[in-house]
Amino acid sequence: MKPGGLLFISVPLDNLRHALLGTVAAPKPVNRSARFYQYRFTHAELAREVGMAGFDLVSIHPIHKRQGVLRSLHHECGMSYDWFLTKVLATVLAPVIPGRVIAHMSLAVARKHD
Repeated sequence: MKPGGLLFISVPLDNLRHALLGTVAAPKPVNRSARFYQYRFTHAELAREVGMAGFDLVSIHPIHKRQGVLRSLHHECGMSYDWFLTKVLATVLAPVIPGRVIAHMSLAVARKHD
């Protein structure tokens, strides 16, 4: 990328919901045969990685709040993704829950060092 060029990157967000679940949930047994799924980054971790790659961070925003609500309703409440009620609740709740609490992804914008 040319100096001054913009980078747009989205990554899974390690949101407050994940942090709380990691604190109060019983540890899951390690399954060595399971395939790796994904890394999740806090905003601070994403900012650090972008800086280490030679970029100046412009902004970071939580995105995909509705997907985060859907996942929470499914995993913590046992509601199916396909249920009409699940979809309605996600649509209603997503605009009022702060992104850092529930968003599924982060979008970072950064500029390549000159």
